[in-house]
Amino acid sequence: LVILRARLRAVALAVILVILMPGVARAMCLPATDAERLADADIVFEGLVIRGPFSPARLKVLRYIKGSGPTERAVDTENTKNPDGTITLSSTGISPHPGETWLIYGLGTVKGAVITSACAGSRRLSDRSPPSPPEPSSSSR
Repeated sequence: LVILRARLRAVALAVILVILMPGVARAMCLPATDAERLADADIVFEGLVIRGPFSPARLKVLRYIKGSGPTERAVDTENTKNPDGTITLSSTGISPHPGETWLIYGLGTVKGAVITSACAGSRRLSDRSPPSPPEPSSSSR
């Protein structure tokens, strides 16, 4: 009976850890100010998401805060969609969706994509842009 209770506790603890793991991982990020993140980053920019949320996401650079580069950047989100259709998510990855504006703190590049994470400080600045109003037609004049 004592062994059975110990096993049940171990299984319950394992289930709780699996459920809480993303939150635990985010809590593991070292606290830092934006100034510290800026100092640590190789490149920092605001960008409008063209393609995402999976790596490589594509962002149109609105402005560089630190560094310089092309008007569009590939970004490694740490989240991937695999060839077999499965999805691999990182607890510290970012999920930029088309139309959103993001602040990206880049910690280098891999295969041409900016390396970042939530722990690096990258975050969404705005939701998706509202749809543009329709163009006036020539018949309405």
